[in-house]
Amino acid sequence: MSIKPSIAFQVFLNDSFTCVYCGQHPPNVALEVDHIIPRAEGGTDDRSNLATACFRCNRGKGSIIPEGPIPDHIRERGIVNCIVCDQWVALGEGQDPSISYRHEDCELV
Repeated sequence: MSIKPSIAFQVFLNDSFTCVYCGQHPPNVALEVDHIIPRAEGGTDDRSNLATACFRCNRGKGSIIPEGPIPDHIRERGIVNCIVCDQWVALGEGQDPSISYRHEDCELV
């Protein structure tokens, strides 16, 4: 399922037409919509899980769930670190980002 052009435009607009991972912007790069938490890993098409990525960063990230420190501009979308393995976790609607979470399939538990 592809992202509707109108939603893609809103994602680009929200991210100032800049790749959230490397900071590049047109005309130096082609932009795409990325699922921060990949669909293959349970990510949704909710706007809070969509970000602007350049072709190179999007292909490099692939279906990987990022780990480690979360940039503030991504954290603002409701993405937090799993307290067990440090992978990024997308919060559901109504979940409090100030509370510690772990993702459901964490293998380290």
